[in-house]
Amino acid sequence: MSGRGARRVAEGGDAVGPPVPRPCPPPARPRTPSDPPLPAAVPTVLSTGPTIAVNYATYETLRDAYVRAHPERVQPPTAVSLAFGSASGLASSLLLYPTDLVRRQVQVQGGGPPSGAGGEPRLTALAVARAILRREGWRGFYHGFQAEASKVVPGMAVAFGIYELVKGLLGIQDATRRR
Repeated sequence: MSGRGARRVAEGGDAVGPPVPRPCPPPARPRTPSDPPLPAAVPTVLSTGPTIAVNYATYETLRDAYVRAHPERVQPPTAVSLAFGSASGLASSLLLYPTDLVRRQVQVQGGGPPSGAGGEPRLTALAVARAILRREGWRGFYHGFQAEASKVVPGMAVAFGIYELVKGLLGIQDATRRR
């Protein structure tokens, strides 16, 4: 059987002709403002806060240490800001990637009825995490991390480089200089 539909079978068991299409499911009703939030969006929104918190906490900690070590500077040079931005992105990814991986796997199961796309029951985040641990061990929680890091590290470097540039253009005082 093909994933798109049933196949006609000739005598002898050989599949012949194109797949017979399965009927399409009925269209979903349009969402209304009174509907609850999309179940798949909730984990994404909840994971954004910790990611931003770790990014800024790491960046500002590194930046504060640099400015204290170089009292003649009001802010680090651009290359240093880019490096600190990269480090903050790497730190948040290392810390939060396992929860992000579990979240994505839960979302891939789809929403709607209590069973996933293939008719199997949907797994909770805890069940997905247990399955990863059982199947792949602790290393399984970092499956695909290289691709994540290759996206996040340069992205956060640019984001914090622009952050420092805009702060400088706006003349915003450096909070670390208040001591």
